[in-house]
Amino acid sequence: MLAVDILLRWMHILPAVTMVGATIFMRFALHPSLSTLPDSQRKELQAAVRGRWAKVVMISIALLLISGLINTVLIAGTYDFPGKYYHPLLGVKILLALVVFYIASKLTGRSAGAEKFRAKAEFWMTMNIVLAITVICIGGVLKTGPRELKPTKESRSSSIILPHGVGNLFHVGETVAEVVRFRDSHEFLYEPKKSPPI
Repeated sequence: MLAVDILLRWMHILPAVTMVGATIFMRFALHPSLSTLPDSQRKELQAAVRGRWAKVVMISIALLLISGLINTVLIAGTYDFPGKYYHPLLGVKILLALVVFYIASKLTGRSAGAEKFRAKAEFWMTMNIVLAITVICIGGVLKTGPRELKPTKESRSSSIILPHGVGNLFHVGETVAEVVRFRDSHEFLYEPKKSPPI
C-alpha cells in the first residue's frame, strides 16, 4: 500500500510541477523574448514550441486526473475530517484545476477559437499561473489539515471485557485509552482474590 501511495504522489506532483514551472518560464522568459524576433521567425518558433508543449500538457492533465481521482477515493474511504473543511476545499480545488486544464488546452490548441484565445496569451498565462498556485496552496492545506482514521470493521466488532465482572465493553482501536484510565482509577478491581484461611 505504501508503494501505491508513493506512486500516486509522484503521478500527482511531477505533472503539476512540470505544468506550473513551464508556464512561468514561458510567461516571463520565452514570450517576452519572442517579441525581439522578426514576425515570420516568431510565428514559426511559437508553432514549434506549441506543438511539442501540447503533448506534455495532455499527458500531464491525464496523469493529474487519474491520480487525483484515485487519491480522492482512497482518502475519503480512509479518513474522517472533524472540521468539515475537507470536502468544500476539495471541491474548490477541483473546479480551479479544471479551469487551469481548460486554459492550458486552449493555449496549445489548433482550432480557430484557440488562435483567438492566444491573442491574449500573456493575460491567460498569468491567470493560469495564479490559479495553479492557488490549487497547490489548497492542496497543502488539505494534506496537513486535521484528520482521523476511520474505524475498521474489526475495531467496531471487537471488544475488551474488563475482568472481575465489571461489565463495561470498550471497542478496540477507539477507546483503548478509556480502558487504561478506567483500570488506573479502579486498581482494587484488579487485585487478586485471596483464598480464605483454612
